[in-house]
Amino acid sequence: MVTTDFQGFSLRWPPAMPSGHFGPLSLFDPGQLVIMLAETGPALLLLVLAAFYWLRGMPKAHHLPQALVAGSILSLLFPIFFRYGLDFDITRLVGAALWMSFALAFPFIWLWLIKAHQGYRILAGFGYGVAIFAGLVMLSVELIAIPVPQTTYYLEFFEPDIAHDYWNRLEPAAQILDYYPERSVLLFGRASFAAEDVYQRAPQWKDLVAVPDPAIVAAEGYSYVYMDEKWWQKLPASIQSAYDQPCVHLVAQINVSGNKFRSLYSVADCHP
Repeated sequence: MVTTDFQGFSLRWPPAMPSGHFGPLSLFDPGQLVIMLAETGPALLLLVLAAFYWLRGMPKAHHLPQALVAGSILSLLFPIFFRYGLDFDITRLVGAALWMSFALAFPFIWLWLIKAHQGYRILAGFGYGVAIFAGLVMLSVELIAIPVPQTTYYLEFFEPDIAHDYWNRLEPAAQILDYYPERSVLLFGRASFAAEDVYQRAPQWKDLVAVPDPAIVAAEGYSYVYMDEKWWQKLPASIQSAYDQPCVHLVAQINVSGNKFRSLYSVADCHP
């Protein structure tokens, strides 16, 4: 259970609602039950109301909302009685069910509010404002950030310019050796086999990154090496000089102030 990416179903007893913040919350513990109700908020009540509204009219054959209600109920109940891997993995089922309750409840609440007393309308408007407040805060921050686009942490200065010129332009089966394999995937649009899973790098990739001799890199099936100054400074002088060989071709390079650079080398012509 403590290993990464453990996958497997098992029964959960006593029944409990998994929470990403508090772990499994037992339905038989009054204190934990209160926390669970606070976590789900009005979404749980709305799911009950949505089930009553849509499923009572089964003969009317509202197949789509009825299927969504049934799926939401199953998604909510299944994690209570079954575990899958780590508890945090299965909280997505609960979250999806609770989110769907808002979408399913919106139509009949809207129809009810048309004829409801003005006080209920004001109360509903206040609740709606509270529900979207977090989104408005995020939108305001995003609007401020629009004039100054920010790339991910492993992209610096003008690297998106390389993507503009070379994304999906290299050979279809080309492999690029990069100290940050995600970076080359993002910039050049080519898959990488640098990882065994989400958390572990492949041993062969680790060996190549430690000693990226062009001939050995080419023998391992890589056609290109995307080099940055941090990786370059870690390499021994013998490996650095190997990149001056005639078989190594500098495809693209970016230089900025100081010693920062990015270089894309072609090593396909190098052989052991």
